[in-house]
Amino acid sequence: MNFGQSAWAGAQYFPNNEFKKPVDKNLYLIDNVGSVNRTINNVREKNLMVSQGEELTNIVKYLIDIGNQSTHLKLSSLWLDSIPKNIYIDDLVKKYNYKKEDYVINPIVGEYDDPTNQKQDLLTINLNEVGNTLIYGMNESGKDEILQSLVYSMLSNYSTDELHLYLVDFGAETLINFREAPQVGDVVINGDDEKVNNLSKYLYVELNKRKKLFTKFGGSYQDYIKNSGETLPSIVVIINSVEIMNEVYQDIIEKYIPSIREGAKYGIYFIITSETQSTVKMKVVQSCKNALCLQMANDLVYRDILGRTNGIIPSSTLGRGLCKLENVCEFQTAFITKDDSLYNTLKKFVEELKAKGMKNAPVIHVMPEIVELKPMMKKYTGLDSVPVGIIKDNLNIMKYNFAKKVTTVITSSEFETMGRFIKNLIYVFDNNENKFLLYKKKFHQ
Repeated sequence: MNFGQSAWAGAQYFPNNEFKKPVDKNLYLIDNVGSVNRTINNVREKNLMVSQGEELTNIVKYLIDIGNQSTHLKLSSLWLDSIPKNIYIDDLVKKYNYKKEDYVINPIVGEYDDPTNQKQDLLTINLNEVGNTLIYGMNESGKDEILQSLVYSMLSNYSTDELHLYLVDFGAETLINFREAPQVGDVVINGDDEKVNNLSKYLYVELNKRKKLFTKFGGSYQDYIKNSGETLPSIVVIINSVEIMNEVYQDIIEKYIPSIREGAKYGIYFIITSETQSTVKMKVVQSCKNALCLQMANDLVYRDILGRTNGIIPSSTLGRGLCKLENVCEFQTAFITKDDSLYNTLKKFVEELKAKGMKNAPVIHVMPEIVELKPMMKKYTGLDSVPVGIIKDNLNIMKYNFAKKVTTVITSSEFETMGRFIKNLIYVFDNNENKFLLYKKKFHQ
């Protein structure tokens, strides 16, 4: 066992303005052998001093006074001030001089605080580097707000030539406010069954198309942009509340897995939100390298998702969360506007985007209730390519080659349906100067 003695600075402080070394002025009478027989004290008066507290306290006060009196001495703080609760994207753009890089999708999330390195900086999600991103958070933690901020940041910096956005919102459906933006192909909400299914088909077709296209130029999206001399927009799919999608569209969500697993290499990225990690399919979790955690119901979950957190827990503030950089850091989501009316702000923002005249991103096609014939007539090039309808799987115009076969049988379970089809077919032939003979026989029931 070892013992030690702590330093003590608790003695009473008696102020004294004399700093010179004291000189002995007493008179000493000695005998013949040097012994002092008598002393005459030369001190005529003794100042009585009053204690002014402990020595340590007065030393601290003295140092503070010196610091206050100095105009050039400025000591750095031991830690940075906490990030405010309300920060805004446009303010952060100016504060950090944010500049976007062409064909690199890197939207602003907010601001992070790294106490270990005494650093606060801009938090972004570079999708070209980290790929797919999962955002976790319980209800009212700020998931809708962080998605709106990400979409706002992307739309502010990237044109349709660089970005196509598809927003699947099964949460508060606030992403509908961006539907009219040119870069937004479509917004899908709960109940849009056909759109949910057709979006998965579109992504799968686009994925395979890009695989073939990129092969000659290195195989990845970045290689294609760098080496081909051509451009191609990144596709970003945002799925809000994937747990609801898992519940309502169990079969369809499986069709998204190939695009989620392989898409990042080919410029197709996913940003997905969920309440907990357990509500996300393991295949999806394994395909998402990056994760952000807003407030969670259980503090242990942060460690499960981000790894060692060193005890850091986000404060109970809307949009506050944790991210994994060099260390696990706390961050604050940046909001879009200080105004209470977010709807009006976004409406004006979208109108300004539309006024720029950029082309629109491809929409998610659905089978119309009524297929009009006149637009299809433009696809007619002869009897070998007569438009007869729309293919349900890909919504392309179906053409039939009447020139290939001598006889074509058209049948239907209902006379009325067959009658409408024949009338439209005759209309196509008649309007393209085809000679035909119509034989009509009346059927008796």
